[in-house]
Amino acid sequence: MGFCFGGAMALQAARAGAQFEVAVSLHGEYPPPAFANPAPWATKYFVEMVGYDDPLIPVQSRNAWMSELSNVTAGTNNTGEVQVWLKNVHAFSIQYSATFISILVSQSKAGRYGDNIYPGPVMYDKATAERCFDKIDFLFQKYGLTNARSVPANPALMEPRFDFGERGGVVGA
Repeated sequence: MGFCFGGAMALQAARAGAQFEVAVSLHGEYPPPAFANPAPWATKYFVEMVGYDDPLIPVQSRNAWMSELSNVTAGTNNTGEVQVWLKNVHAFSIQYSATFISILVSQSKAGRYGDNIYPGPVMYDKATAERCFDKIDFLFQKYGLTNARSVPANPALMEPRFDFGERGGVVGA
């Protein structure tokens, strides 16, 4: 399982023939294939979870990823899915610190990303994160990687978590 760059690396490992039961990419960028892979796709289930308005994963990249996943699993027992979460940008599943959010915001200002207006290109969305982690728990249990499902939210963090970029509603929506 990987987030952002780590999600792209999960894809690269699967491309290289890694025999994962389940591989997960949360808002992982889509690096185009650089060369033909020496091994066939051996990952049983690959799921990519992206924000519809993610400026780091444009529609063309998302479509290319869906096409690639369809092609590499055709004629096999392997499968996968791409979940596209509406009204979400990059890093919707990560509660970054206020310091890190301020650094990101200094580089990329608030504005329109995709179809909506956001405080910046990165924003945590608790509801989406919980649905994603629930899906991951479900897949891990289904494929025998864990015995019990967990509670995905981090109850140790105080509410509200606006300092962590938690979505309280889409600005301007």
